[in-house]
Amino acid sequence: MWDALAEAVRSQFHVLALDMRGHGDSEWAADGIYEGQALLSDLAAYIAQLQLDRVTIVGESLGGIVAFAYAAMNPALVRGLAVVDIGPEVNPEGLQDIRQSGEDRPTDFADFEQALRWSRGDQPVPGDEAIAHRLRHNLNETSDGRLTWKFDPQVDTIASSGGPGSDALMWRLWSALKCPTLVLRGKHSRLLTEDSVDKMLAACPTATLRTIPNAGHAVMVDNQTAFIKETSAFLGGL
Repeated sequence: MWDALAEAVRSQFHVLALDMRGHGDSEWAADGIYEGQALLSDLAAYIAQLQLDRVTIVGESLGGIVAFAYAAMNPALVRGLAVVDIGPEVNPEGLQDIRQSGEDRPTDFADFEQALRWSRGDQPVPGDEAIAHRLRHNLNETSDGRLTWKFDPQVDTIASSGGPGSDALMWRLWSALKCPTLVLRGKHSRLLTEDSVDKMLAACPTATLRTIPNAGHAVMVDNQTAFIKETSAFLGGL
């Protein structure tokens, strides 16, 4: 899902894309744990293992939460941060949309065309190329020739995680950010509201907002061109 952005900025940056546990080509968690602390520990271990220093992190949705938590806790190691349609608090209605999508998602498909028709859904703008590219790398062939998702079904439990005090912790982390931070919000997002973004900008003086037109929560698919333009401009200005 990061290939198009990586292609756009690779002449300026050494680009690394991390598949979180249970996602993409990473192994599934043997203990089934996909809570935020585990994902944060994975990111910290990844950066430490590669001996990276002064990184710039771009994270979308769940990855954005992990990214800003890491940046808040490791200010000396993070040069810049971009979070895509996520923040310290989310709209319950938008979160329910994500939960419902997980419940309604087919477990497998007869062929790629069937998977593409389902994934395309009711896109607000044409995004077939971006959807198809991501889909090709997100499916595995089963022994009977059908296609199924690479990710561990248990990662869907992330959308139901959290609890008392979790929002307060997220706001403390967000308010602790010191690095230049870009917030990218889909104009039609139901997950990250305009009111929440206003609070985010007030709580973090180093944050700036770019609103992506013709996009919902799936900013990188709904309007890939505008997403790449705004993110590339931010990265180039660091």
